[in-house]
Amino acid sequence: MKRNLSLSLLIIILIIIDIILIQEFFSQKISRSETKEIPIQQATTQPEKTNFTFEEKKEQIKNEVKESDPAENNTQVSEKLSAEKTESIKEKKSEISEKKIENQTKTLSKSVTTEESFIPATAKVKVFLNLREQPRLDSKVITVIRKGAKVKIIDKKFNHWKKVIYVENNKEYTGWVDDRYLEILENN
Repeated sequence: MKRNLSLSLLIIILIIIDIILIQEFFSQKISRSETKEIPIQQATTQPEKTNFTFEEKKEQIKNEVKESDPAENNTQVSEKLSAEKTESIKEKKSEISEKKIENQTKTLSKSVTTEESFIPATAKVKVFLNLREQPRLDSKVITVIRKGAKVKIIDKKFNHWKKVIYVENNKEYTGWVDDRYLEILENN
């Protein structure tokens, strides 16, 4: 839930930054004196840069626009920059979605692996401990396990619950205990 909230906030912040930059761009007037021509030799000999800052992208678009009517230039620059920003936002959203799916897949994979790879173990009880019918505090108590007794862990459940077998006076009890009060001795 926190990751989803963090990702949502990140997306909102990126969109707000993009909007602010676009508004700043539209508020500035583009004059002919700001437009620079790139010499043909320079343009063909330099490798093409792919990651631009906002200001570099604005200059690149201004240089690509015809030197005809300044009002037409402003419209063309605005349209190109808007299209670039839209595409950039789509790419960022796609990357975030892919990372989110990857993280969820890893989490799911870990939980499946954990469930399948349970190994029974022996544990020592640290305190007098209630053995319950179900893995909940409001479940009926079967018996009280004495401090120092050994139990065999046969199953697990999330939120600190382990299913154990406890033998006392040749009588076997099976139920659930809170694993925070167990000291794992060995895996069988």
